[in-house]
Amino acid sequence: MEPRPKIMSRIGLGINRSKDPQGGIQRAVEALLAETFPEAAVLVFDHDELVSFDAMGLDLFIVLGGDGTFLAAARQLHGLRVPMLGINLGTLGFLTAVEYQEAREAFQLLRCGAYTIEHRHMLRTRFVADGQEEEFVALNDVVVTKGSLGRMMTYEVTIDGHYAAAFRGDGLIFSTPTGSTAYNLSAGGPIVYPTINAIAMTAICPHSLGVRNMVLAGDSNILVSVKGDVSNFNLSVDGQQNFNIDALRSIEITDSGHRAHIIRLDGYDYFDVLRKKIVYKAQDL
Repeated sequence: MEPRPKIMSRIGLGINRSKDPQGGIQRAVEALLAETFPEAAVLVFDHDELVSFDAMGLDLFIVLGGDGTFLAAARQLHGLRVPMLGINLGTLGFLTAVEYQEAREAFQLLRCGAYTIEHRHMLRTRFVADGQEEEFVALNDVVVTKGSLGRMMTYEVTIDGHYAAAFRGDGLIFSTPTGSTAYNLSAGGPIVYPTINAIAMTAICPHSLGVRNMVLAGDSNILVSVKGDVSNFNLSVDGQQNFNIDALRSIEITDSGHRAHIIRLDGYDYFDVLRKKIVYKAQDL
């Protein structure tokens, strides 16, 4: 548990306008913040600004949107010790802490210090494109796939300098514990408790009856290369940043060196949320 600020002087509010086109929810949340934290200045950022905004000096960042908005904000806050609180306006809202209707109670709990902060593992991926080294961070996952190519590809994986495995199939998912309930879960990967320092590696549609996934140490240095007569392949970061990579290049995936600081209000039950938003949600489809 971290020390909790008694007074918040600067609060960031990131909003997905597509979820609140008339701005009514934003105005209501701003009014609640003014009521609960009258001393705080509230800085509003649109979803498009979440790829580049100045978060220095913020005591809290509130996300109004769904999991996608939350992921974009987490990447921008990477390296800063700014705690995040998600208010769900989306469909699933697995990462967000509360629903919009619960915002007043949530802000009161914040004011009273009735919360903890979870420090979530983030990944860093590096590759070379057009002669330049590119580097990105992910809260959920880094995915290497064949893209629109009709046939399977062979992916060779080296971990900490040691050859680990080769998979023939549609791709590989490298997931944080936070992202283990996303694409990784859909591809048959394991659910990993969110505060564990680990990386889940899951093959997508592998042409094999052998090992299809494994859980690696969170500080592993992973190198992925594509073998065979293939000119390029695709790389996706959190499902939001997508790149076409020259097949002669390798992709490096490591611990980012920083954490996403996610607020969990008192009474939060991970397994209850897992049942309601993953297990029961699937049964309702």
